Amino acid sequence: MNTIAHRVSHLLLCLFVLSSSFAGLQAQGVPHAIVKGRVVDDSTGAALPLTNIFVANSTVGAAANAEGRFVLKRVPLGTQQIVASIVGYGVETWTLHVADTVTYEIEFHLRPREVQMPGVLVEARDPVEWKKHLQRFVDSFFGTGPNSTFCRLLNPQVLDFQIDDPKNQFTATSRDPLQIENRGLGYRFTYILRRYIESPQFFQFLGITHFEELHPRDGQEAAQWKENRRKAYYGSKRHFLTALIRKTWREDGFEVNSIHKTPPRMALMWSAGNQVDADTLLRPGRAAYERRISFEGLLQVIYTQGRRQEFSLIQLDQPVVTIYTNGLVENPLKMVTQGYWSGQRAADLLPTDYEPE
Repeated sequence: MNTIAHRVSHLLLCLFVLSSSFAGLQAQGVPHAIVKGRVVDDSTGAALPLTNIFVANSTVGAAANAEGRFVLKRVPLGTQQIVASIVGYGVETWTLHVADTVTYEIEFHLRPREVQMPGVLVEARDPVEWKKHLQRFVDSFFGTGPNSTFCRLLNPQVLDFQIDDPKNQFTATSRDPLQIENRGLGYRFTYILRRYIESPQFFQFLGITHFEELHPRDGQEAAQWKENRRKAYYGSKRHFLTALIRKTWREDGFEVNSIHKTPPRMALMWSAGNQVDADTLLRPGRAAYERRISFEGLLQVIYTQGRRQEFSLIQLDQPVVTIYTNGLVENPLKMVTQGYWSGQRAADLLPTDYEPE
C-alpha cells in the first residue's frame, strides 16, 4: 500500500460556507496519474464488486470488477479524494497526494452501514410538514439561479428534517446519497450529503459529489449546455482563484478592493475601499501545485465581463489559507464568501475536471 495515502473514514469534503460554490479541478494540459486498487469487506475480506470508485467532485470514476479491483485513469496531480461507495456500506475516502505521473495503489476496506430506525423523523409524525420542509430544502439547496428550474431531486424520500426552535435552525440529513439530474448544465450527479444547516446567521452544506454526463436530446440542447456551463464558470470563485494564480485576473474582468470597516451589505452595493494589486496576495506553497493566500479584513471582488457587475466578498478565517493551482481551496471552511458567490449553489455545480474552452 502506498504510504503517501491514508484512509479517512468520515471526510467532510466540499464544505460550503455561506453556500460558497464548488470550484473545478484541472486545467487543460495538466498531467495525470493512474490510481488502481481493490475494494473488500472490512470484516470478511471478501471482494465487493460493482463498488463505485471516483475522484471526488469530478466525472472521473470506475466500477470495481468481480474481484473488487478497479482502475482510475486521468487522475489529476494534486491532493485528491478517492471515494468508494456501495449500497449497504459506509462511504470511505482516501486522501491521496498525487505528485507524479505514475501509478498509485490503494485498498479500501468498507464496513457495513448500520441501519437506523426512522422513529423520530418529521415524515413519520406529519407528512404534510415533511413536504413543506422538503420544498424549503430544495429551494435553498438548488438556489434561485436560472439552472435551478432544470434540477430534479430523484430520491427525496431519503431526506429527513429537523427544526431547532430556540436557534431557529433547520437541519437536513440523508439516509442514502442524493440522486440529482441537472438538465440546465447536462449532468446527473450523486451527492453524499454530510451536513446541511440553515439559520438566520449562516447557511452551509457539505458533501461528496460524483458527476456523469447526460446525453443531449439534440444539437441545440448540447449547445445550450455548453453555454450554460460557461456562464456558471465565468465569474465564479474558481474562475477568480485560477485567474489569480495565473496572474490574468485583470484580463479576465476582475476588480479587487480591500475593505476594513465598511459593513458587508454596503460593500456589496458598490465599489468601495482601496484597490488591491491581487498579485501581492499569493505566496508559494509547500508543493508546486499549491499557493498560499493571505490578507486582512475583507476583499471585495467585482466581476465586470458579464451583462452586469457581480459583487462578492471574501474573508479568511485564519491568517493564511492554502489554495491549489486549479482554483480549489484546501479547506473551504477557512474562506468565507458572501454575495454572488454565496448564491451559486447546487444548481451551478460543475465537475472538477470541467474547463471552459
